[in-house]
Amino acid sequence: MVARLAQAAGIETTLLACEGEKPLPEEAQRARDAWLEAGGEIYAPDAPWPEQVDVIVDALLGTGINRAPTGAYAALIKQANTHAAPVLALDMPSGLSAANGSVPGEAIDAAQTLSFVALKPGQITGKARDLIGRLRYADLGLAPFLTGEEAPMARFDASSLTRWLKPRKPTSHKGNHGRLLVVGGDTGTAGAIRMTAEAALRAGSGARADASR
Repeated sequence: MVARLAQAAGIETTLLACEGEKPLPEEAQRARDAWLEAGGEIYAPDAPWPEQVDVIVDALLGTGINRAPTGAYAALIKQANTHAAPVLALDMPSGLSAANGSVPGEAIDAAQTLSFVALKPGQITGKARDLIGRLRYADLGLAPFLTGEEAPMARFDASSLTRWLKPRKPTSHKGNHGRLLVVGGDTGTAGAIRMTAEAALRAGSGARADASR
């Protein structure tokens, strides 16, 4: 569908596909037929790429991988990663597990990833930060039907802090907002505990660090 829309918008589009042995799902087959009916061509995965490529759209594997990509899939992933053009991954960078962010083999290094319907655990865990790039989200009009009650995890960011931290008075100080005891470290390995204590102080907590042996 992306190729057809790009072509309809006047963008010169080249589509390479790995033809599997199993029949395509109904929706994918309809999209394939629509592309061909619009005059598009489908090239073999080893076909030469155009000399000028402004963006690579990765829609090879999506969310369903459970093993390392092989054959033509792995070759296309390598070729995309070594190309100068940025990669836009649809739903998941191919080769990155949507379930847990693991990378069993070759994986697309995307500049941006567009997630459909809902965010996936593998987009924010494991190796995701190395491969996702900038993560974008499109609910495809299904937001009113998504309750989130069955989500296996919750995502928190800076905007979540207002639910936990009450506004502070201008005259308050670290002694008014609880105390934190940080215990850890050893001889020559006090870096982590020092950073933790400093972070707590910067956040406004009263803190005491005990670098124990």
